[in-house]
Amino acid sequence: SGDRKPLFPGGSCFPLSPDCKAEKKKGFPHSSTDQLSVIFDVIGTPNEEEMSFVTDTKAIEYLKTFPPRPRINFKEMYPASGIAGIELLNKMLVFNPYFRITLNECLAHPFFGSIRDELKEKVAYQPVILG
Repeated sequence: SGDRKPLFPGGSCFPLSPDCKAEKKKGFPHSSTDQLSVIFDVIGTPNEEEMSFVTDTKAIEYLKTFPPRPRINFKEMYPASGIAGIELLNKMLVFNPYFRITLNECLAHPFFGSIRDELKEKVAYQPVILG
């Protein structure tokens, strides 16, 4: 449909491609189009527990420069979506990868229940090399 758009439409990404015109907060560039800022607009800014996997002190300092933002309500954002779809989004879009749903849990989620056929799936027991 015509109302589709990216969920995270960032335009820059510190430190790889920072916005040179961005304002500085505690020495770090900040702009509304920075990828993390755009992501935090959706999933909310992480608290201490959600940042617990980050070990680099500079990265922790940078994360703490973002103003607190709440997580959006996906049911309000996608009112036509069913409960299973909203639940899956909430489990996938989590800052801390240790708290995020795994791939196998995702595939087993009820959202995919009507389209998944495990009998047709193939499991790769070694790395798949493309190219």
